[in-house]
Amino acid sequence: MTNKEQLNKYINQMNRWREFRGEALIDMDNIDSYVDDILDNLRGNLSPEDIHRDGEASTAEVNQKYRYYAQVYKGLQELGYEDADILYYL
Repeated sequence: MTNKEQLNKYINQMNRWREFRGEALIDMDNIDSYVDDILDNLRGNLSPEDIHRDGEASTAEVNQKYRYYAQVYKGLQELGYEDADILYYL
């Protein structure tokens, strides 16, 4: 999958939770309004506790999640968004 496809997949996952909580859904055509939410969520996903599932994830699972989140971030970069804090995890 391309970086943009992974970003779309990530946003769809976020939208499932946002819909459940009654929040506005993220629209790729209006991503500017939600980029801070996306980056906050991504930083949380990249935290060692989350990516390693508190030590319960296998090495393969950690590597898969890391590659996925890295692609999501690259998709954001391709749209012109950067976050110095995320680079700490990547």
